[in-house]
Amino acid sequence: MAVLTKNPSRNIPDSNIVLADFLTGRVPTGHQEDYLLALETALADFNPVTVAPFRYPQLHAPADVPTIERGNRIGRYLATFRVSMRYLNAPTPTLLIFHGPEFRDFIAFAAAALMRRRRGQGRGVFVMRRKAWAIVGRRGLKARLLDAVIKWMAPSRFFYMLSDSRSVMDYWLGCTGVDGPILSIPTRRPVETVTRKPEDSVVIGLLGGFRLEKGASLYSAVIAMALGESSTEVDCQISENAAESEEIALMRSLTNKWQGNPRVRFHCGHLDATAFARLLYSVDIVVLPYDAESYGPGTSGILFEALAAGRIVAITRIDWAVQEYADHPNILWLEDRNSDTIKAALKNATERVVTARKTGGLSVPDTDQFKQTWCAALKDAARD
Repeated sequence: MAVLTKNPSRNIPDSNIVLADFLTGRVPTGHQEDYLLALETALADFNPVTVAPFRYPQLHAPADVPTIERGNRIGRYLATFRVSMRYLNAPTPTLLIFHGPEFRDFIAFAAAALMRRRRGQGRGVFVMRRKAWAIVGRRGLKARLLDAVIKWMAPSRFFYMLSDSRSVMDYWLGCTGVDGPILSIPTRRPVETVTRKPEDSVVIGLLGGFRLEKGASLYSAVIAMALGESSTEVDCQISENAAESEEIALMRSLTNKWQGNPRVRFHCGHLDATAFARLLYSVDIVVLPYDAESYGPGTSGILFEALAAGRIVAITRIDWAVQEYADHPNILWLEDRNSDTIKAALKNATERVVTARKTGGLSVPDTDQFKQTWCAALKDAARD
């Protein structure tokens, strides 16, 4: 696999698949580096080229590797434009994959498409991941411009969209009149998992930011209900930098009450990509007792990742979550946040975990499954 950090306008070897990444190394949040590595691993058989000028900090980059300044917005527009021009005009079928597209990528790609040569055989594949609604769901001048650009490019043979989000593909359907595939998109590299026996403890996870809108006030009650079963353990993630005084008080109360219990494990602060992946795959059930009224219209990264990892999720019924996953087999919807409702969901989920273990355990999407679904999707994108 070729990995380039040089100026993306020059010396890029020909490849059937090119991963364009202007986020890794520039945006420090979101585990972008891990997502890129997971994608490279899963697509390794296709021998992709990666164009990632910010991937390595300049201080650690080889001396002969020029980089674009992180704050240079015009430079990023030009870099995206040049990469798009190069591969749209490729003499052989080439897929240019923007796996974490920003507004700039759509605009620069559209500008390159206006100038493409008629015989060019390249096309762009925009992968809209979770939280993609932040781009396609905006209102204002940028949103109207983005709508116009997508609607103009959609009927063409050089533009294609993939997503793991139902709301994004509904947007695509509205622009094009054609529904697109919803794929499983790897956000974590594979980690070793422990195969548990039916008689082993069921592990319940309270993961994500320790926030009031995410149900932090219910964590202690959830732990108490979980420990009501003799074969249940709990992994609970808490924050080092809780902003609200109420959150700080809740966290102190929670740790004071449960810290000494051997069946409860606390994980404090931000976990790196590998540590979080191990934690996610070590739990069987993820409980998300969100406050539907205060949570707002945003999505949940933990929900997307837990389902992608094959975990069972008990979550409050929120409109955006229902829109995405109304009939998902691994979701147990909490109609309210009453103790009886949560207790019933935990019992149901625990029974399902034990039953699944008797037949081989929870289904965890692996690299081979990803390759199969993506191979079909990329062939469709490359089809005339």
